[in-house]
Amino acid sequence: MAQLIQEYSSVGIDSQLGSTETSIMWVLSLEELTPDLIVDRGEGRPHHYHLTKATMDGVCTVVTAQQTFIQQAAALIMEGKPRFTVDPKDTLIPILQGTSSLPQLYMAWKVLISRMRLGVKTCNTFHSSTDSGWNPPESYPFLVHSKEKLHLYKRNYHKRNKLLCTELPY
Repeated sequence: MAQLIQEYSSVGIDSQLGSTETSIMWVLSLEELTPDLIVDRGEGRPHHYHLTKATMDGVCTVVTAQQTFIQQAAALIMEGKPRFTVDPKDTLIPILQGTSSLPQLYMAWKVLISRMRLGVKTCNTFHSSTDSGWNPPESYPFLVHSKEKLHLYKRNYHKRNKLLCTELPY
């Protein structure tokens, strides 16, 4: 889990976007759709409102990365329980890729932003569960020292049992 969180916080999903966490913050900073992010191909064409190609490519990459992190983290922690989905049933991204209704485009954007915020809360829950939950043995120096003692007492069962009962945490 620690490696997964490290990747989420530092490894770039795209050379221009940065880490998954930074990329999510970039999308969330686009709170409102502005005219420069929207393409209008003209009235007579189906699906004539959509996001610009650069914005759409970035949003798709970020949503996929966020969903991948949530799935991987949930698989490690939640073991089979239902998982949060950023874009349920893939309904929001297709609308952002093209719709004949400008209000529908705005609504899909608002819903996507709110779902991504919930995804961030879900990610923060995974962070906090690892902070307060199980940590690898290497993070406890006294445990490493005790493991070394256990190895030394391999054949002396009395000392080994005493060590297990007195020095090792439960």
